[in-house]
Amino acid sequence: MTAGQPRCTWPGPHIDDVHLASLRAALFEEAHLNIPDPGESEDFGPDWRSPRALTDFGLRERTEPWVWAGPRRVAAGRTWGGCFEVIDQLAIADRLPPLENLQGTILLLESSEEMPAPALVRRWVRALGERDVLTAVEGVVVARPPMSNHELVPLLGQRKQRRADQYEAVITQVTRYNKHAVICAGVPFGHTRPQWILPYGGSIQLDGHTQAITADYGFVKQPG
Repeated sequence: MTAGQPRCTWPGPHIDDVHLASLRAALFEEAHLNIPDPGESEDFGPDWRSPRALTDFGLRERTEPWVWAGPRRVAAGRTWGGCFEVIDQLAIADRLPPLENLQGTILLLESSEEMPAPALVRRWVRALGERDVLTAVEGVVVARPPMSNHELVPLLGQRKQRRADQYEAVITQVTRYNKHAVICAGVPFGHTRPQWILPYGGSIQLDGHTQAITADYGFVKQPG
């Protein structure tokens, strides 16, 4: 499986380059890919009830630099994670993976179109810390969160500030429980577009020295 899986019908005029590159890597090439910032992002596209949904992208804006935190070292491991809201429900149902299975992993965290407030995100991540999930991981990758939708589009400055506040909330809690973890926030793999398809259950490397991310897609085609 992969994070950021494509829908059956593609919105917009074409598939984004970064999405296509990672899709090909996952399905055909078994490649290692560097994961750079595509430089632009949209929170949502045209309404699906409009013909524009098949011909136009949504409003795209320039992205901010990714935020790196933690020690300047290389962290690599198998990935696990998902939406804050989904992880929260897994925890309530007592269905999180055993801690021994999360040891040495790279934690993927993403925020949905529900646009949770930074204070709520902080509580969710703190709860993972109290369950020793944060202590077990080698690194954390936080997706660029959508900060607008069809019903609500805050001003550009407000959107930027809310993203920054969410990153700070995650980074503060992760470093509180695990000063060894390498953290990168702002990576487009969750609910914004363009988005990378990251190997969920595969391997990701976070290089805190060069501030670069590499994903290994070779596991996708392995039998079993």
